Amino acid sequence: MAHAIEQLLSSEVLSEEVRSTLSEAWNAKLTEAREEITAELREEFANRYESDKEQMVEALDAMLSDTIKAELVEFAEDKKAAVSAKVEYQRKLKEHAALLDQFVMETLKREIAELREDRKLQESNFEKLEDFVMEQLTSELNDNS
Repeated sequence: MAHAIEQLLSSEVLSEEVRSTLSEAWNAKLTEAREEITAELREEFANRYESDKEQMVEALDAMLSDTIKAELVEFAEDKKAAVSAKVEYQRKLKEHAALLDQFVMETLKREIAELREDRKLQESNFEKLEDFVMEQLTSELNDNS
């Protein structure tokens, strides 16, 4: 269409005033159409921007929600594992304490038995010594008399 207008304006059929008026009208209409198209494009881009922004916000919200849910699930699992480990630790501690008590009691029992045997042996040796001393004293007293 622009080519046809240029041919019409460059032809000798029209007077200079008509050409000038037509050219101005054409340029005015062209400028108006450009401004209208620019406004429509801006509005369309603004709508697209808002739509894209809403989609991005929704996608980010969904992503954050999923991530938070996953982290909460992992945290709950870690907490359960920690509680389980604590229970297991306490059970092992009781088990080891019982073994330690048993060891101490057996060792103490053995040491007391050894102490009693040593005491009996000492008493026996003391009695033998006492008998020996008595015999020696008696013998010396008999020899001196």
